[in-house]
Amino acid sequence: MTGSAYALLNSRPTSVFGTPHERIATIFEVVRGHGGVLAEFRRRPGRWLLWISLDDVRCPDCADNGGRYLQFVFMEDGRSVIGECSANEFLPDELQLTEDQAEAMRALGWKDPVPEYTPNWHIEATSADEVRALGQASVRAILDVFGLHPRDRAVIQFQRRIPLSGSA
Repeated sequence: MTGSAYALLNSRPTSVFGTPHERIATIFEVVRGHGGVLAEFRRRPGRWLLWISLDDVRCPDCADNGGRYLQFVFMEDGRSVIGECSANEFLPDELQLTEDQAEAMRALGWKDPVPEYTPNWHIEATSADEVRALGQASVRAILDVFGLHPRDRAVIQFQRRIPLSGSA
């Protein structure tokens, strides 16, 4: 992709965050509902942020990023979604991807981290088909690459980013 979704991401720097919502879910629930959740948020006007934290492990040198995660930004244009998956830079040694896992991420459609662009594995989606593919790549990363099981747990958070009046 050309980076157009990332350009949109930076187009409204003056904003506030709405009320955060959080819940614990099983990996089974995440896998079963993830595609529908992506499609639903994409239909809602405004910018939404969705995080799926996959580990309770804390990394003392990683600030708030202690474990593997997926994060998604749904853009105001109603089409664009950016999906990111934690890169080794943000993970403790015991959770870092091996070269085989990195190759599996690429095979699923995830683009390699690019420090000056995005430090995480990423996929940009701008059509319904691409959003479905992002949902499938996310589920396959959770199950196949990370090796999580249906009874494992994740923390799901979402929040709306609201432009301040007068900002474009």
